[in-house]
Parts: sequence; C-alpha cells; structure tokens
Amino acid sequence: MPRVLACILTYLIIFGGIILILVFTVPTFSSGISDIVSVVPDIVDNVQDFTSDMLENLGDTSQIESYKNAILSRIEDVGANLVNTLPNTIWNLGSGVINAATNIILGLMIGFYLLFDFRKFQGHLLSLIPKDWHHNAKDLMSRINGKLRSYVGGVLLVMVLVFITQSIGFSLSGLSAPFLFALFCAITDVIPYIGPWIGGAPAVIVGFTIDPMVGVFCLASVLVCQLLENNFYQPLIMGKTMKLHPVTIMLGLLLFNYFFGMIGMIVATPLIATFKIIFEFIMEHSSLGEKFNDYQEKNKKTVKEKSTEDNLMIES
Repeated sequence: MPRVLACILTYLIIFGGIILILVFTVPTFSSGISDIVSVVPDIVDNVQDFTSDMLENLGDTSQIESYKNAILSRIEDVGANLVNTLPNTIWNLGSGVINAATNIILGLMIGFYLLFDFRKFQGHLLSLIPKDWHHNAKDLMSRINGKLRSYVGGVLLVMVLVFITQSIGFSLSGLSAPFLFALFCAITDVIPYIGPWIGGAPAVIVGFTIDPMVGVFCLASVLVCQLLENNFYQPLIMGKTMKLHPVTIMLGLLLFNYFFGMIGMIVATPLIATFKIIFEFIMEHSSLGEKFNDYQEKNKKTVKEKSTEDNLMIES
C-alpha cells in the first residue's frame, strides 16, 4: 500500500492500543492508589505496636520510656505527613507523566516524518560516507535494526508475562493494590537480573507492614516470578534474540550504572548487543578477522589431530 496510508494505519493502531490500555487500567490503578491511602493508618498502627512491644521487652526504665514516646511520635508524624503529602506527590507524578507524554507525542510526530521519508532519510545518512561503503553500511544497519527490534519485542513480552504473574501472586497474597505493584515490577523488569528484585521489594515491605503472612506470601510470589523468569521467560524469549553471556550482561550493568545511573542500566543490554554486532561486522570485513578465523581453523585442526593420536594410542 502507499507509504502514507501505511504510516497512518500504523499510528491509528498505536493510539488505539494506548487508549484501550488507559481505559482498562486507569480505573484499576486509581482504586489501587485509594486502597494504599486507606491502609496507611493501619500500617502506622502496626509499626507502632511492633515498636512498642519491642521496647517494652527491653525493660521499663524512664529512659526507654522516653525513647519509646519519641519513636512512636515520630512514626505518627511520618504517617500523617505521608497521608497529607500523597495527593501532592500523585499530582507531581501526574505532571511528570504529562510532560513525558508530550515528549512521546513529539517523538511520534518526528517518527511519522521519518517513516514517511525513510528512504530519503536513509539516503541522507549514506551520503555522509563514501559510496564504496554503502553496501556494507546498509548491511550493518539492517543487522542492528533487526537485533534492536527483537530486543524491544522480547522485553515487552517478558514485561507482560511478569505483570500477569505478579498480579495473580499479589492478589492471592492479599496485598492492597496488587495491580499497581505488579505494574511496578513489570516496569523495573527492563533491567535484567536486578530489576525483578527492585520491583518486588516495595510490595514485600508493604505486605509485612499489613500482616506477616501477607509479607511472606508476597515474598513467595516474587521468588516464584523470579524463578519463572530466569528459567522460562528469559531463556525462551530473550536468550534466542540477544545471544549474550550472562557475565557480559552483568558487567555491562555495573559499568553503565556507574557512569549513567538507572538509565544506563536500562540501555546497557541493547547497547552491548549493538557493540557486539559492530565488532563482529568489523571482524568479518577486516584482515584481522581473517587472521582470527585462520587461527581458529588451525587450532581446531590441531585439536582434532591430537584427539585422533590419543585415540590411536589408546587402541594400541
């Protein structure tokens, strides 16, 4: 079909999907936030009771009593401030979401023009390099594009599976606003290996403040989700697309986190995969790569000959 019509249909599908997601999720998340606000006083009371019992077990001196009153007063102030400031926090969060949505819309508009004039845009990029390199440049761009597309699709699918798994687990655990905590787990799952623990920690903490058994069940839900992700979701979905060793990913996370923080951890894996593609491409089209391949072939031949000699010696 004409490129303009294809771009329009693509964007209609994108915006239609976003609207459907908002229609089905916003009421649920609003009720979840209301549930969190309503249980904050109970959480404060539970923490106060726990602290009071712990201090009473230490003795009944005047000094401990003064510490007890100070701690209980501080806990009560924290709870009151949390209830009072939560609406402003949510408002600020909403403002941040609106700003982010504005940037996303601008990005989509730029993306529309890039899609519409993609051939011209690609030609402009190629015009910056010598004509003799155009064929190799197109090949490299195609490889990187395919890898990044596979990565984004795999991450989105894993996020959906994590959201479904944690929603079921947190709902069965009796946690307040289970879908909200499950969404947070799915978002933090963008960070490999570390993300699921970062996302599950708040749910476990809130679960223990509600009731010890709720906290235990939330912890069990996080552990089960982590086992499913490590043994099924990641190997079946991401393992086939990225083809990166876990040690390489972990080192990349540490390095990018040191220099760029949380954003660096999110983009570490796709950037490492891109660097790997570029390195493999250079090795394929350089004399160094040919020498390395020759060395590998000679090494394999030497190992094979050595193995044959050892077998003959064993037989004799």
